[in-house]
Amino acid sequence: MAFRRFRKRFEFQGQQGKVTYPAGGAGEVSGEIAAAADAAQATLLDTRSGTTVVASSDAHAPLSDADLIAEVQRRGLSVPTKSFDDMTRDELVSEAERRGVQVKSSDNKPEIIAALKAAQQPAG
Repeated sequence: MAFRRFRKRFEFQGQQGKVTYPAGGAGEVSGEIAAAADAAQATLLDTRSGTTVVASSDAHAPLSDADLIAEVQRRGLSVPTKSFDDMTRDELVSEAERRGVQVKSSDNKPEIIAALKAAQQPAG
């Protein structure tokens, strides 16, 4: 078993069926799943030490953007940035899942972007 924090949604098809790990999710996974997720660049890894980036004491809580960026930078890693407009629909769905924003499977790219932007606005 190995601990992994997923930076993007990852699906694994094994002998026991398909398993989906959400973006921002973390926990213990089998060595086979860890290797496949690492190869797909779906996990947060410090490439210098080969260790998983952990930025929250609660492995099941999604990370805030600020916490994730701070931890990645603290470890001397670069932070890839991509605007919502530059993301694919699948990337937007993963981002919405990571942020806890509800989107429908029928939502198109502009609708998902609108939901993500609305969630960023302060209440009031």
